[in-house]
Amino acid sequence: MNSRLTKFLGGIILVSVLITSAPKAEPLSVSEQISQENNKDGILDSIYEEIASGNTSVDVESDEKSGVRANIDVEAPPKPKVEARSVSSNTSSNVSTNKGQKIADFAKSLVGKPYRYGSTGPNSFDCSGFVVYVYKNFGINLPRTSQAQAYVGERVSRENLQPGDLVFSNTYSSLSHVGIYIGNGKFVHAANSDTGVAISSLNEGYYNSRYAWSMRVY
Repeated sequence: MNSRLTKFLGGIILVSVLITSAPKAEPLSVSEQISQENNKDGILDSIYEEIASGNTSVDVESDEKSGVRANIDVEAPPKPKVEARSVSSNTSSNVSTNKGQKIADFAKSLVGKPYRYGSTGPNSFDCSGFVVYVYKNFGINLPRTSQAQAYVGERVSRENLQPGDLVFSNTYSSLSHVGIYIGNGKFVHAANSDTGVAISSLNEGYYNSRYAWSMRVY
């Protein structure tokens, strides 16, 4: 047998010996398998502890078996909701009524001022100019004409009128006159050149049949 063949066979024998003598991996014991299985829960418990301590950016290796995703971004816990204190409807109504009464009282203080077409005060007024002047003293800016004022604010029924509400009349077969309600079925307005700023009844006489509607703008 030549030397080349001898070396080849010797190499095969050597490899066989090494494979045979190599230590074989023993299967894990039941207790070790349980330990590894429990370790999955340990990973998740660790992540939970990190989150609970305020760490909202957790880095773990991806592990499909444990269902853990790498680079988990945990949102910060929501802030507790604080309920705003609400103002009772009675309180709100009282504030509105008080302001309306102040508007009505100021309007009455101008009774006797002369009527002048196109004037907005302070010494003379036409009907819409009178309303503009009164409300401006309470920080409320209204349009210049009665036709425009009739669509500002909240419409209120005749039965629910409060002092300070605007009342509109059809004095020329269309809406053309405005005054300020002062209570007890009366309103104050810049009526005409004969009477100037005066108090009239809304529920009887000339203006009763010509009443159109009312608006609340305060």
